[in-house]
Amino acid sequence: MSLKLRLLVTMVALVVVTSVVLSAMHLNAVTATWLAHFHERSMTTAQFVKYWVMHRVEDNPISPAGQSMTAIRAAWRESIASDEEFSMMMAGLLSQTRSIVEISVADEDSRILASTNRVRVGAYMPQKLTLRDLLELGPLDRMLAILRSGIDYESRVDLGVQGEPIPVFRIQVLVSSVLLREALLPSIGSTALASLAAVLIAAVLAYFVARISLRPLELISETIDNISKGQAVGQPHVSSASEYQAVELKLRLLGEQFRGAREGATELRGSMERRLAAINKLTGGVAHEIKNPLNSIALRLELLKNRVLPEMPEAKDELAVIAEEINRLDRVVRTFLDFTRPVEIETAEVQLGALMDETLQVLTPEA
Repeated sequence: MSLKLRLLVTMVALVVVTSVVLSAMHLNAVTATWLAHFHERSMTTAQFVKYWVMHRVEDNPISPAGQSMTAIRAAWRESIASDEEFSMMMAGLLSQTRSIVEISVADEDSRILASTNRVRVGAYMPQKLTLRDLLELGPLDRMLAILRSGIDYESRVDLGVQGEPIPVFRIQVLVSSVLLREALLPSIGSTALASLAAVLIAAVLAYFVARISLRPLELISETIDNISKGQAVGQPHVSSASEYQAVELKLRLLGEQFRGAREGATELRGSMERRLAAINKLTGGVAHEIKNPLNSIALRLELLKNRVLPEMPEAKDELAVIAEEINRLDRVVRTFLDFTRPVEIETAEVQLGALMDETLQVLTPEA
């Protein structure tokens, strides 16, 4: 992966992580605000129904003095259950809010006396999770509960008589999680769009920042390419950062030194070639000048053998040594002549004993 791509991916990833974290915090705050609003609205509705029930009970005294509390409770239950105006009031409250789906009033045994859902009248009031329970969940669990579930949450208020441990009426206000979800979806959508826009803008900015940041490196790369080709290196670019200018200046000086060394090496190579040519010519001339006398000496030695050996057979060994030395000099001359030509090395087996005998014959007179 190139440096530009790594820088681009790093910047985009950083923005993505930041956007996700900020979006999650924003959604959590929005969700908590909406839940607190719904909880407050449902509790206000429950308190209003409670005061309405108290008002209806106080306006209709139906118990003479000395009547038992059981009879009084039964009379209150009957008055609430048969009060059509009370049912119309609850229906009006229900139509004024988007989050509340049901309002019910039950007796001390949780049997529903009046409800905006007429089907549930006479049934038992179910116990449900409260909005306070939902608020106390963690951010992720709370969001999942709203998005996945379709249950209703309640806000409950009890109405009793002073000195009586059991309440006379139980008031329940139900809030639907579906309505909560519908209220939160616009905020979730707008937050997601804002995050996506931030990521796209960050990707574009990261691309241009990467290009601008890595432009000096591209210029340095071009400078190194020019140095490797032996071309002249220009002045440092004034638009680069000071650090890059310092590196580029050092590369320019290095390029000048490299170019000078390369030119010097070229001149030296040319000079060496001329000198080698002169040496080859000189070597060839010297070799020829030596080879001609050696040929003449070899011919004279053969004549000397023919004249001396019949009369002095004991001179045979000495003449053989002279002939061998002449051959040695001839090989040296041929080596000089082969100096300008490729040398082909041939290997052969050598008798060490014969080589030592030959060496002794050469060294015996001097020894």
